[in-house]
Amino acid sequence: MAAPNSARWARWLDAAAITEGPAFRRLWLPPQATPDAPPSLPAIGTEPLTPRSIARIVRARAAAVGFAGREFGGHSLKRGALSTGMQAGAHVAQLRRLGRHKSLDVLGEYMEFGNLFDGHPVSSVL
Repeated sequence: MAAPNSARWARWLDAAAITEGPAFRRLWLPPQATPDAPPSLPAIGTEPLTPRSIARIVRARAAAVGFAGREFGGHSLKRGALSTGMQAGAHVAQLRRLGRHKSLDVLGEYMEFGNLFDGHPVSSVL
């Protein structure tokens, strides 16, 4: 069975002309040839994104939408993926494998549980 969003993954690899090596790479806009020339197309590097570059990207995007950018980093993506998987009903063993956690205790530290009584059969009396 194909993974969810495998068509999107294939489109990314095709659009980026990636046939081998890292899938997540540096993107940048090269300078325009002349001021009146149309904008340059984005360029895609060959080296993988580094943990530091991912942290900078996450912080910049968080700050751009009004969050305190320094409170975010690469682990924010991991935490969000694990919490989203949990909310979507993924089995805890799958989440543990995704997060590469050796124990369930450490996995629990990453997950955002929200309101534990949402959807509970007696939530109206609690």
